[in-house]
Amino acid sequence: MGMPKFLQDQTLQLAQDYYRLGYWQQAAQLYQEVLAADAEVTAALAGLAGLAQDQGDLVTAQSLLRRAVVQCPQSVSLQMQLADVYRAQRQWSEAIRCYQALEALELVSAQERVRLHTRWAQVLQAMGALEQAAVHVQQAIIEDPTAAHLYASLGYLRSLQEDWPEATSCYQRALQLNPHLPDVHNGLGHVLLSQSAWIEASLAFEQALQEDPSNQAALAHLVIALREADQSARIPSWLNYDQLVQVYSCASPPAGYSSVADLNRILVQRLLQHPSLVWNPESLSTWGGLQTTDLLADPALSEPIRDLIRPYVQNYLQALPQDRDHPLQWNRPQELRLGWLWGVSLHPQGYQRLHIHDPAWLSGVYYIQVPAMMGAAGAGCLEFSQTPAEYPITETLSSKRIHPENGLLVLFPGYFYHRTIPFLAGEPRISISFNIAGRLGCPPTALPL
Repeated sequence: MGMPKFLQDQTLQLAQDYYRLGYWQQAAQLYQEVLAADAEVTAALAGLAGLAQDQGDLVTAQSLLRRAVVQCPQSVSLQMQLADVYRAQRQWSEAIRCYQALEALELVSAQERVRLHTRWAQVLQAMGALEQAAVHVQQAIIEDPTAAHLYASLGYLRSLQEDWPEATSCYQRALQLNPHLPDVHNGLGHVLLSQSAWIEASLAFEQALQEDPSNQAALAHLVIALREADQSARIPSWLNYDQLVQVYSCASPPAGYSSVADLNRILVQRLLQHPSLVWNPESLSTWGGLQTTDLLADPALSEPIRDLIRPYVQNYLQALPQDRDHPLQWNRPQELRLGWLWGVSLHPQGYQRLHIHDPAWLSGVYYIQVPAMMGAAGAGCLEFSQTPAEYPITETLSSKRIHPENGLLVLFPGYFYHRTIPFLAGEPRISISFNIAGRLGCPPTALPL
């Protein structure tokens, strides 16, 4: 006998309330109760799919959403949610089929059409079809010509095509519509930096930081612009690797673990079984390896890491520069919160491309499995360097390498460019990285330190 309609509605509402409050297990149980009575209730299928997405289990999310779409093929939200899952798995053709199905629905809402064309453009951009992506962004602009973020998206596409005049024009138009968008100022600065317009670029990055002191991309690129403009009096203290990159050999495990080796072994097992692991995730720095989504919602991984790093973060605070003009002071949060946490398993010849952590105030990496033989000198090392290849940099910049070991913790500012060197050993090199949120941009899921 099925569940009465009034009880089904109440159960679904309670599940949604639990979900919003972060009680995911209770929400899942309620959705499953509804499906036990009627296996094709689309709201329950979509709710469970959303929970699976949040936990990185994209295969389960895809299966649930496909069932829901069969039941309700006219649902815009279900088709869009399914497309998002396909995108996250880099299944571009399947995502585009969802967009084509949505286009065939002749969407009434201009907001829905903007969302459709924006997501479609993102998939085409990931596929390298930049001009086709631009066509969809332009279509979105026709639907909403006052949306600053759409002009910024078009500016970014034009910058990828190295059409600097058009990229500049798009970013400037976005700032005319809304001058308080830090990422747009940063995008304009990137275009100017790419053309060696150092002074103009530095002004754009400073404007981005005025709007958002936590914008690590703007800060990292401001450093480049000031050095190239020969206005780098502040930079030595901002890029002091010896002071700001701190390395700790963790000797004491969190409560509940017999040793650091025991902690590492358990973390490796939990991480390698995590459903969100993806090979070479799109738009991220990992290449030749697996990476998870954010692990904060998984207490089996997030809580031991939080407990492990807490005393070392407190130690790091003691070494901070006292200059109020230093980025680690102006962006210093009043309360320390672990804002992001993710795992990386690099396979032989794998590496992480040069990148920064944005947004973040302080970043770190903890090594839980390091092969005994990493290969040639420097192989597998973590390297700090401020030399992105896409900019015409003339200044010679310093670098610092850290040789990873089991139980090693490295703390550093989020604006430090860093990468890893490929290695030859036969076993994966496994680590857990994290960000501590800055003054702005702290996610609601952050864990107090």
